[in-house]
Amino acid sequence: MFASQHVRIFHKYLYVTDKMTNHWALISSPVLVTIFSILYLYFILDWGPKYMKDKKPYSFKTFIFWYNIFQIIANSLIIQQAIAAGWYSDGYMGCPEIDYSNDYNIYKMASTVWYLLYMKLIDYIETILYVLRKKNRQISALHVYHHVSTMYFTWLAVKYYPNGHAMTVAVVNCGIHVIMYTYYLLASLGGNIQKLIEPFKPFLTLAQMIQFIALIMYALQAFLPYCSASRLGASLMIADLAINFGMFFNFYMQNYMKKNKKSID
Repeated sequence: MFASQHVRIFHKYLYVTDKMTNHWALISSPVLVTIFSILYLYFILDWGPKYMKDKKPYSFKTFIFWYNIFQIIANSLIIQQAIAAGWYSDGYMGCPEIDYSNDYNIYKMASTVWYLLYMKLIDYIETILYVLRKKNRQISALHVYHHVSTMYFTWLAVKYYPNGHAMTVAVVNCGIHVIMYTYYLLASLGGNIQKLIEPFKPFLTLAQMIQFIALIMYALQAFLPYCSASRLGASLMIADLAINFGMFFNFYMQNYMKKNKKSID
């Protein structure tokens, strides 16, 4: 009885989804996304560091330059697609109900979040490059959790909530990524440009934290009496955002505030 109840619950949440997106690549089941994530974790935490142990770090300077440009363009295009699909004009900044219709704009919104899922998989490349460049200090619990959790929550959004709150999250997240990768692009040029923008580095972490607070406030709308958005989806989203905020806040305090205090002392 107990087991059969859990089987029914599993079946419900695996198959009772958005019929439009459920047959799209990577969406019908979490298996492929999980395989990618396991391989990612295995490489960055075990095989990769062992492989690089007795090797000189790779440079990838040209690749990183073009990778940053790709990230800027791709994230900008996702924002443009969301706006074109009616994210701003149709009130998706408010408290929209999930729309499972076959309307063309709804399709465009769902496909925009789907594209974002592929961007989250591509984001794994960043950590792989850290391993191959022997930048192991960058591979923190914060970095790994943020990448993996964001990818899974984007998968959940495409499968169950491909419009509504997911659209605003996608737009805000991509906006932050445009800022981040613009900074990384300029920093990769080195020399005077890198020195010029170095003081702005702490503001990237601050921007991330502001993003998390803003999105938590936004998601809390789901609990208002008049709001028909998914409270389960909002609860999961708030929990993840709160964890991310806590980890980023700790990183900011450890890497910027304490250093500033030491320099003053």
